[in-house]
Amino acid sequence: FFGTTVNTIPPNEGEGEGEGDADADADAEGDAGSGETVTYSADGSTVTFTGTSTDTLSGGTASLTNSTNSKTATIAIVEGYGSIGENAFQNASSLTEITIGASVTKIGEYAFYGASNLSKITFSEGSQLKSIGKQAFYNATSLTEINIPASVTSIGIGAFSGATILSNITFSEGSAITSIGNYAFSGAKGLTSITIPASVESIGHQAFRGASSLTSITIPANVTTIGNYAFSIYMTPGS
Repeated sequence: FFGTTVNTIPPNEGEGEGEGDADADADAEGDAGSGETVTYSADGSTVTFTGTSTDTLSGGTASLTNSTNSKTATIAIVEGYGSIGENAFQNASSLTEITIGASVTKIGEYAFYGASNLSKITFSEGSQLKSIGKQAFYNATSLTEINIPASVTSIGIGAFSGATILSNITFSEGSAITSIGNYAFSGAKGLTSITIPASVESIGHQAFRGASSLTSITIPANVTTIGNYAFSIYMTPGS
């Protein structure tokens, strides 16, 4: 058991591309096409990606670095978008905080894969998020806590796998989640307790494997399937 200089950024082109006059200390705002805009704060610490509900934030738009002054943001805000695409922030090692707007219904596969300094994920009030894709937050080794919005119905394979210091996983009241995928939280060594929402029907293979500090598990009666080694504890050299 177990978030003024205007840069024009053509849609879907390479990260950080753009043109326009710039003052290094001014806010930078880029029009990414199709109603999408990218706005960098004056101090360069925060970038806001704004889109529409029919847009997907892609890796070509999701640049943390302002090409006009080469400042790299550590905080990102995604608002208005319908989804965050596959690999959008993959290996974004400078990213420490992300706020995901209420309109986002899907986080694609590998979206934040390898964002090793990501320590805070905030879902805006009224989140409509439905799914968190395969390895979306894989190896988020600085993440200590996550609150899954009530609207989420599924967490994909290895979504938070390798988040070794993740110590607090909560599900918003009224959670609609029905499945927790294989390896979803595997390697969460900091986790001491977990309460699975009443809506969950299946817990995948090795979903919490390696959560070696886990001492309390609450599994609701609605669960009909628990995969192999779902809560098994294993030790590896140096662990």
